[in-house]
Amino acid sequence: MEYKHSYHHNTQKALSLSVFNAGSQQCRPDQSWGPAVRDHYVLHYVDKGQGVYLCGGQEYRCRAGDAFVIYPGERVAYRPDAGDPWEYHWVGFAGTEAKALLHLCGFGRHTPVRRLPPSAATYLQQIYDAVGPSAADDIEMTGRLYLFLAHCIRENPEPAPRAAQEYMEQAVRFIRGQYAQVLTVSQIAAHVGVSRSQLYRAFQARYDQSPQAFLLQYRLREAAALLTSTDLSVEEVASSTGFHDPLYFSRVFRRQYGAPPSVYRTKEKTQG
Repeated sequence: MEYKHSYHHNTQKALSLSVFNAGSQQCRPDQSWGPAVRDHYVLHYVDKGQGVYLCGGQEYRCRAGDAFVIYPGERVAYRPDAGDPWEYHWVGFAGTEAKALLHLCGFGRHTPVRRLPPSAATYLQQIYDAVGPSAADDIEMTGRLYLFLAHCIRENPEPAPRAAQEYMEQAVRFIRGQYAQVLTVSQIAAHVGVSRSQLYRAFQARYDQSPQAFLLQYRLREAAALLTSTDLSVEEVASSTGFHDPLYFSRVFRRQYGAPPSVYRTKEKTQG
C-alpha cells in the first residue's frame, strides 16, 4: 500500500543545526521530483526498491542501502524505478554546522551518494517519531539528528583528515570562548598554529564561509539570545557580544534577522 508520512517545520537557518522536515514514503512508479532546488539540506535513505538521483550533471542509480543528499541551491531531480519503485526515509535540515557534519559523514557536492547500514532507517524514523508542537520536541528532533549523523560518521570508511579536523574544532572552541572580546582572524590562526590562508580554506571547506563570517554569525546568534532572554539594553547586548559600535551592530543585526534589535526583541517576546 502506498504511504507517505511527513513533518514540516520552518525554523531559523542561523542555528547550529535544526530539523526542517522529516518523513518516509513509498513512491508510485510515476512519482518524480524536480528538476528544482531546495533552500536547505535533505538526506534520503533508500529502504527498499531503487531509483535514480540526478545531480551536478551526473546520474546516480540508488538502491536499498544507499543515501543521497540534496545541497541547498543545487538543481536536482529524482525518480523511482518503474519496475521496483523505492521506499525511503528523509530528513531536511539546515544550520551553520550542517555542511561540516555531512562532510564528516562522507558526503560532498561531488560525492552526494554513499552506502549506509540498514540501521540508518531506524535513526531517521526516530527523528520523525519525535515530532511535536513544543520547543522540547524541536530540540529532541535535533538531538536525534545529531545521533543519526554521529552514526554515519562512525560508519564513514574515509574520515576527514585528523589534523584539519582537530585545528578546526580548536578554532571554533576559541571563537566560542573569546567572541565577546576584540578578536581577529590572525589571532584565531595563531592560536591554532596555522596560517590565515590555511584557516580560511578550512572554514570555506567545512562551513562554506570565511572565519570572519563565522565569527560574525556566532556573535549575532548570541546577541539574539540575549535580546530575548535578558533586559540588557541594545548597547549592552552589543558590547556583551563583541560589537563595540552599536550602530554597526544594529545594521548587521537587521541584515541578518530582518529587523532592528529592539524590534526583534519586542516581536520575539510577544510571540513567546
